[in-house]
Amino acid sequence: MTLHSLFAVGAVFAIGLQIQWDDGDSGHRTSGSPFRLHNFDAPETWRAECPEERTAGYRAKALAETITEGRRVRETRYWYKDRFGRRVVDLSVDGQDLASELEKAGAGKKYDHDANEPPPDWCALQSR
Repeated sequence: MTLHSLFAVGAVFAIGLQIQWDDGDSGHRTSGSPFRLHNFDAPETWRAECPEERTAGYRAKALAETITEGRRVRETRYWYKDRFGRRVVDLSVDGQDLASELEKAGAGKKYDHDANEPPPDWCALQSR
């Protein structure tokens, strides 16, 4: 491993991509390029529809940071740019699909955005 393969990610370090998480399903490369995980949704931190969603969103962001800290993060597929100009991508962490790892950790849920499946209603899920 060379010095050039270690990159700061906010307060954490990752090997590979330079990223900073905005919430549990999107972030920015430290170069400024925004991204969103393909067919994965996590609770919102900024545009949350209820206080419970915002709290869950910060928990999801912390899980994304924890899961990627010190691990090899790579973009495995670029799908398209979304309506906000973000790259919609698949990422892997140490060779494992990141969205699957995040879902297992309880940071969000996979859903079929491309087939117009609605994302989870985080406020309804949090009130259970």
